[in-house]
Amino acid sequence: MTITTVHSSPHWHKKSRDYALGYGWVDDHNAPEGTGVSPWAMNMREGRRVSTNEAYLEPARKCPNLTIVGDALGDRVEFVGYRATGVRVHTGTGWTVVHGRAIVLCAGAIHCPAILMRSGIGPADALRATGITPLVDAAGVGQNLGEHASITLEMQLRPEAWASSVHVRPMLCLVRYSSRLAGAGRNDMQLYSINPGGIDEAARGRGGIRVSVVQTFSKGNMRMTTPDPTVDPEVDFRLLSDGRDLVRLRDGVRRLFELARHPAIASMTEHVRVGKTGPGIADFTDDAQIDAWLLAECSDYVHAVGTCRMGAVDDPRAVVDPEGRVRGVEGLRVVDASIMPEVPRANTHLTAVMLAEHLAERMQRTTS
Repeated sequence: MTITTVHSSPHWHKKSRDYALGYGWVDDHNAPEGTGVSPWAMNMREGRRVSTNEAYLEPARKCPNLTIVGDALGDRVEFVGYRATGVRVHTGTGWTVVHGRAIVLCAGAIHCPAILMRSGIGPADALRATGITPLVDAAGVGQNLGEHASITLEMQLRPEAWASSVHVRPMLCLVRYSSRLAGAGRNDMQLYSINPGGIDEAARGRGGIRVSVVQTFSKGNMRMTTPDPTVDPEVDFRLLSDGRDLVRLRDGVRRLFELARHPAIASMTEHVRVGKTGPGIADFTDDAQIDAWLLAECSDYVHAVGTCRMGAVDDPRAVVDPEGRVRGVEGLRVVDASIMPEVPRANTHLTAVMLAEHLAERMQRTTS
C-alpha cells in the first residue's frame, strides 16, 4: 500500500494527518468527482457545528408570525373529515391543540410515521391492533426504513497521538471510495477517523477508524406497539439483511484491518480492539468470523430515512406526493428525511436541508 501525502490544515491532529493511505487526495468530497481523501466538510462557524436551529430558527426568532414552543411532545394530527386542522401536543401547561391552516410534520424518519399512525394514517390492520381507528389505509407508513450500516475498530492511542482537547472536531478526515462489489454505484463506501472518542478527558486517547456502507440495499421498518405518544415505536433497521451490504462491509473491514496494521497508524496506537468482546485483528482469520462480528455489532449512522417515502400518485408504496403532501388527506405535509425514497450515497444533512428549502419555496408559491 502506498502512502499519499496529505497537505492538511495545521490544526488537524496527527491521527488524521497520517490517515490518507493509498486512496488519493481530493479537495472536496462533496464535488461530483469527490473520490478519495479529503478534510471532512461540515457546516461550522467559529469551531461550532451550525445546526438547522442556529441557521434558520434563531435568526427568525423575533418574527411576529413565529412562535417556538420548547419541551413539547407531539401526539397526533387532528382532522375535520379528511382535512388536517391542528396538532395535539403536550407542553408545560398540559395537552392542547395547535390549530393551523396547513400542518407540516418534521419529526424525522422514526417519529413522523409514528405521528401519522396515531393520527389514523398507516397500515389499517396494524392500527386496529393497537386500538387506533384507521382514517387512511396507507401501507407504506413505517416501511422502507433505510440506513447506512457502519462498524468501528476502536483504538487506544499513544500519548503523543492524543487529541489536544475533547472539544476538537472528532472527525476530520474522510475517504470516499467505490467498492466495485455487488453492483453498487460509485462512491458507495466511506472510511473515516474518530478522535476524541467521547467527552471525558480520557476520550482524548480514545479513537477509531470506521467504515460505512453509504449505498445500502437493506430495508427495515418501524411499528407502533401502543397509541401512547410517550412510548417510542419499535425500530428494526435490518442492517445487512441484504447480502449486497454484507459483502461490501466485510470488504470494508478488511480495509480497516490493513489500515490499522500500517506503520503510519500502528505507530500511534497502543491497542486495537475488534468488537465489544475485545479480540485483536490477528484473531480474525476468515470471512465467517468477520460476518459474525458484523451481524452482531453493526450499527446505524444516525441517517434514518424513507418511512414516509415520496412517490408518484400511482405508487401504492408512496406516503407523500412530490410536493410532500400526505396522500388521502388535505392540508398535511411531511418535510424531512422520512420522505426520501432511498438513502443518499452520502451523509443526509445536506439533502434534508435541500428538501426543506425546496418544499418551503413551493409552499410559498401555492399560498401567495
